Amino acid sequence: PPPTSGQYSDATKKFCNFNGLTLAYAPKWRTSLTGRWEQPLANTDMSWFVAADMSYQSSSYMDASLDPRSFQDGYALYDASLGVSAQSGKWRVSLWGKNLADKRYYVTEAAQTQGANIGAGGTAAANGFVGWLGNPRTWGMELDYKW
Repeated sequence: PPPTSGQYSDATKKFCNFNGLTLAYAPKWRTSLTGRWEQPLANTDMSWFVAADMSYQSSSYMDASLDPRSFQDGYALYDASLGVSAQSGKWRVSLWGKNLADKRYYVTEAAQTQGANIGAGGTAAANGFVGWLGNPRTWGMELDYKW
């Protein structure tokens, strides 16, 4: 347990005192906002649309030990898409982008034991911890068709 959880003197207790401490992976705030605008294209049987999404989470610890090295500041991610579709809903083509601000953030972190060799793809060692980064800015195109 973290030193701030108090004196540990009874090995039969199966809990730690986390009173007043923040749980790992539990930011105080997590929110998202999504918007979409769709409108028919004049003189066609198609519609065009634009959509945007913002998600935010406040700071949090990324390891159950609450080690200060696992602390991650809050961050926001921005996504967007633009496309056209048949008004019947049979098909849709869209261009999309995710993490448009190219925010670098961790999805998880763990203590890196002394002498450990971590070689998993997408890891970045930092200050005695190893972390798995979230996806960088990505772009794509999507085609949907309903049979």
